[in-house]
Amino acid sequence: MSYLTCTDKRAVLRAYFDRYQPKVVVETGIWAGGGSCMQFAGEATVYLIDCDEDNCEQAHSSCPSAVVLCGDSADVLPHLLAQLEDYVRIDEIMPALFWLDAHYVPEIDGEEHAVDHPTPLLAELQAILGWEHAARSVVLVDDLRLLGEPGWPSRAELAALDLGETWDTQEQADILRLTPRG
Repeated sequence: MSYLTCTDKRAVLRAYFDRYQPKVVVETGIWAGGGSCMQFAGEATVYLIDCDEDNCEQAHSSCPSAVVLCGDSADVLPHLLAQLEDYVRIDEIMPALFWLDAHYVPEIDGEEHAVDHPTPLLAELQAILGWEHAARSVVLVDDLRLLGEPGWPSRAELAALDLGETWDTQEQADILRLTPRG
């Protein structure tokens, strides 16, 4: 599996943004206060979610036009999705672009930290799946290589969500890409 640099990931996000032209972009996990989706501020409403207050403060300082929500994305995302109805109109093709990247990395943060603070990935995906506009949204999950690592769900747990029932699915360059069918 090939891995992308931060610059390459931003380019992948830009390609999906340009193709689907969402009005709303949601990113979970903003390492060191920097988010890959900050590039869309001014073009869409950007929501950045992180559980670390310092990351949230840094993100707000570096991208004041983004809405920064501080808290566990497993808890924050369902509330945000309920509020997004104000931005979603029936005639819009693509309600939202999600970049799910909220996690600790065992080789950087330490295995014990990743175990003590597991990724909220399954809860995030379940929240999005429960949203009535899920099938018209794009969901990109970063760092697939970590599936099965400490603090991460297994491939079997991810497969149990039946993501292919809602989206076309593709794994490429360490990113799970869930796109509207057709």
